[in-house]
Amino acid sequence: MNERKLPTSNFGFTLIELLIIISIMGILMTTGVAYYQNFNRRQVVIQSVKELKNNLRLAQSKALAGEKPTGCGTLEGYRVNFAVDSYTLAAICNGLPIDPRSYPFVGVTKTAGPNSFLFKVLSRGVSPSGEITLSNTSGYSSKVIVKEGGEISIE
Repeated sequence: MNERKLPTSNFGFTLIELLIIISIMGILMTTGVAYYQNFNRRQVVIQSVKELKNNLRLAQSKALAGEKPTGCGTLEGYRVNFAVDSYTLAAICNGLPIDPRSYPFVGVTKTAGPNSFLFKVLSRGVSPSGEITLSNTSGYSSKVIVKEGGEISIE
C-alpha cells in the first residue's frame, strides 16, 4: 500500500525561545517602570515649585495693585510665611495678617530658605530676598528665587 505522508510543519517556538523572550520582556518592563517612577518623582517637585512661583506672583501682583481686603486700614504688603509642609499668604494691614490663605506642599517639603517674604506695596520690592528649596524624599529638589527687586524665577 502506498501511504501518503503529510507534510510536517516547523512553525512554532520551543520552550527555551519562549523563556528567553519572556525574560527579555521582564527586564524591559522593570527598567521602564523604574524610569517612569523617577520621572513622576521629578514631576511632583517641578509642579510644586511652579505652584509656589504662581502664588508668590499672586502675592506680588496684589501688593503692586495695592489690593486691600475688607477691614484693612493701611496696607503694608502681602506676606508669604513658610512652614516645612505648607505656606500661608496674607495681607499685612497695620502690622497684622488679614485674610490668610494656606497652601500645602504636596509630595515635597521646604528644606532651605527664609521663613517669609513680604511683597511691599507700590513697587517697593520684596523683603528679604532669597531662595526657597523644595525637595522630596527621593532627593530631587528645585529652587524658587525671589530677588530684591521682585523678580521671581525657578532654578
